[in-house]
Amino acid sequence: MSDENLPLISYRRLKSNDEEELARLKYALVDSEYGFFQLVVDDDSDDTSKFGKDIKRVYDSGRKFFKELSEDEKKQYVHTQYETFETGGYVPLFEEYAYKANEIACVESFDLVRDIEENEKDEEDENNETEDDFTKQPSGARGRIDWPVEVPEMKNAFNIFYRKCDEIARVLFLSFAKALSIKDERAFEKHFSRHSHCAMRFMRYPNNDNNNNNNNNDKKKNKSKSSDDAKEVGVSEHTDFEMMTFLHQNERGLYVKKRRGKNRDEEGEWMSAPVLQEDEAKFLVIISDGLEAFTNGTYKATPHRVERPENRERFSIVRFNGVNAETQVNPLPDFVGAKRKRGEAMTTQLDLITTKVKEADRNLKDLVKRKKHPKEALTANPERFAQLLILAKDDDAQWHICLALHKSGEFAERYTGFIGKVETWYDINALAETSIFAACEALEENITMPENAKARVTEKARFRFHGWLKESKVAIEHECVLILNNSREKEALLKDYTELSVSAKETIRVIPKWFKVEDIPYAEMPEDDMHWYPKVIEASIVDEEKKIHGGYFTFDEASGALKEFEIKTYPKV
Repeated sequence: MSDENLPLISYRRLKSNDEEELARLKYALVDSEYGFFQLVVDDDSDDTSKFGKDIKRVYDSGRKFFKELSEDEKKQYVHTQYETFETGGYVPLFEEYAYKANEIACVESFDLVRDIEENEKDEEDENNETEDDFTKQPSGARGRIDWPVEVPEMKNAFNIFYRKCDEIARVLFLSFAKALSIKDERAFEKHFSRHSHCAMRFMRYPNNDNNNNNNNNDKKKNKSKSSDDAKEVGVSEHTDFEMMTFLHQNERGLYVKKRRGKNRDEEGEWMSAPVLQEDEAKFLVIISDGLEAFTNGTYKATPHRVERPENRERFSIVRFNGVNAETQVNPLPDFVGAKRKRGEAMTTQLDLITTKVKEADRNLKDLVKRKKHPKEALTANPERFAQLLILAKDDDAQWHICLALHKSGEFAERYTGFIGKVETWYDINALAETSIFAACEALEENITMPENAKARVTEKARFRFHGWLKESKVAIEHECVLILNNSREKEALLKDYTELSVSAKETIRVIPKWFKVEDIPYAEMPEDDMHWYPKVIEASIVDEEKKIHGGYFTFDEASGALKEFEIKTYPKV
């Protein structure tokens, strides 16, 4: 049952340091039976409609990702949770960490950390906070997000929401200290920065009659239950690792445990969290492990779980709000009395996260190992490649492309662009660095890249390749373009190579050559190139940044022949 008496707190009043609202906040978190509250995100004009529209855009774009993309399309965005704190992406159904042994989470999600654009590098935004105002501690909790090209509106919708949550979190960190009359009102907030561990998740919970790709599970249902059978849940009971969490759900399913019963010596009961309209500017705010540790238990972390929806699928938005990785989260001096000495062992925000993640990861892998999981294996991250097409226009306004003829290897006697494997996908400039390095390596550095080449490389397409790699692995190839500005840059590109001796050229594994774009030798190239090269070239020299292409190519694993393909065009954000 939901609770109509759940404390409701005004964000606008907290922001203006309203003493009565701070007292209500303390009552909600410390003196009431709840230990959590609902926050209405009202701005200075008391109008919640703008942020409500932002929330609705997250639901709309996130739902489109889950409902309109095929499993194959979604899996190209797979990322391993917490493998690195510098990326985000898709977590497939049933592959959420198991926060309790023998429990399978029936949920899929799209996750992100703080998104850094390739052109942002490490620059701070325009707010011009000083070091004291907004601490800069590197923790890795920001990086490249592989936004789905199929849902271009998703990037802006999620990032606008994420940035608003930053504002809300800062106000709450300050308010949490003020509500407890902590001497240092910035005791929590001063550890919150652009580098803090703040992940966001958009989560889809299918109903009980909609177990996507769950054939193994169907087999299990026909077997008699045993004591070690795994139980399917929405998400297992747990407390969150950071400082506090914002939760928004459009269907019933989230349950939270009160900090105590109506009588102080009674254990708290479970209650159903409020169901919100998708444009309703409210959150349920619960406390996480970090704030409990900081306050020596004055604020208590909220146990919560998600039950599987019976009739309708459920969507929810979650924003975790942590502090910098190196921040020590032991009790503050204000909460260490004569009978409670501060422990010597220091615990950091990163410690809190990694300890629980490792346990939950072990639980999930154990289910797979014992064949108690619906899947025989967890989805592997796709192998990524970047191919660089170098285009240039001569003095007669004729477009040319630089291709490489391979002397050996899998592309022997065929022309391609310069192809390299992307090793650290979450790096900000991963595609540009990989593709430029591929060209330099292929020509053994006998190539002269133009000034600021890395900043000038743009991704114009990405395709899934089936049947290219062994063991049926899927490859993602990012098709990148570097446009040379003038004939001088064109002539300089291969000048060092052309001046090599014949014997020196023989040691280089490719032969570079310029072609007019209308004379590209498709008959001497991989079979897929003739289908996507023209589209990428046109998008580069005519449409500039307005389009990006996506799709797939399927090859026969035995013969290597192209069986089928699909290319779609999307607006580029």
